[in-house]
Amino acid sequence: MSLLGAFAFFSFWALGLGLSKLEQSFVSVSIEVKKSVKIPCTVWSANFETEVIHWYQQKPNQALQHLLQVTSTKSPVSMQGREDKIKASKDSRSSTSILTINSIQEEDVGVYYCAGWDPQDGWIKIFGEGTKVIVTSPDQNFDEVVAPKPTIFLPSLAETTLHNAGTYLCLLENFVPDVIKVYWKEKNSDKILESQQGDTRKAVDGYMKFSWLTVPEMSLQKEHQCVVKHESYKGANQEILFPPIK
Repeated sequence: MSLLGAFAFFSFWALGLGLSKLEQSFVSVSIEVKKSVKIPCTVWSANFETEVIHWYQQKPNQALQHLLQVTSTKSPVSMQGREDKIKASKDSRSSTSILTINSIQEEDVGVYYCAGWDPQDGWIKIFGEGTKVIVTSPDQNFDEVVAPKPTIFLPSLAETTLHNAGTYLCLLENFVPDVIKVYWKEKNSDKILESQQGDTRKAVDGYMKFSWLTVPEMSLQKEHQCVVKHESYKGANQEILFPPIK
């Protein structure tokens, strides 16, 4: 490698050093035709100012399509050939990249991902969880966004006695739209626990989904949380508390 090439490589490596996670707080966004939508992506990086953030679109049953990339925090970047349609920006105050899509049409339906390079793990590109854009019609006569109604089920005495373990079940019902993400953790912990979940199913008044967590006897005295991400929470999470089993 030439001296100039080595300098360029290590400069590029230094600029990207520190990207650890991208978080898309909105799992879905329901938007009427012809309106505009903004999709945020929080960037966890030691060098946000110089981080290159990519944006992708995945239409139903199609491969990922690269839309554009943004580096500067001073001015937004427009997608080539669609300058008035799709733009991306970076806000240094909130360490957030924002994708803006103007004049939404049916062709814009899909899941949108932010992404960046992680230099500390072999230069692997890491992605946010994705935000699904749902296009609605102004004349729809039903609620477009309805929060899940949770019901909790605690471990049975027979299970805890015979198997020295317990299963918590979190049932979520009557939510709209159908896009939802569920995970489990111990209270006051950020570690995501291994759990299982059923498919999202159509119900009479919306959609339903259930998820369950099985823990060993030693963990039954701890508080656990079923964490739910849904559009109705406007970027926040609902943390459903499961009490300890004495």
